[in-house]
Amino acid sequence: MDKVARAAMLALDLRMERSAVLAANIANKDTPGYTPLELKFSNTLSDALDGRSRGSGLSAPDEGLAILGDPKHGRGEVVFDPGRVPGEDGNSVDLDREINRQIDNAIAYQATTKIIKKKQGFISYALSGK
Repeated sequence: MDKVARAAMLALDLRMERSAVLAANIANKDTPGYTPLELKFSNTLSDALDGRSRGSGLSAPDEGLAILGDPKHGRGEVVFDPGRVPGEDGNSVDLDREINRQIDNAIAYQATTKIIKKKQGFISYALSGK
């Protein structure tokens, strides 16, 4: 598998992880004391492209109340979303912002799947010998 295909496949995995983190933020919009999270993966993606491997597993924040998915499958770094002002109950989830981030993530996921489909189309064409 070439560098572009590896990067696209890793990007899909990371986009799915980010979607789960953002969904947890949305689901916990009414949980007292909940601090929204963000999945950062640009360093993970650039390391993979450069041939450096990172340890698997989500790197969870050190403190605060948060809900994460299964950490065995992750490769990104989960961090508290800075700059959010908590409400009276200590919750700092901004629903509109989280939905916009989820939409942005979904668009990037769709773009990555198109890259993979194009790559597969080129390979199929080359193998067909036309």
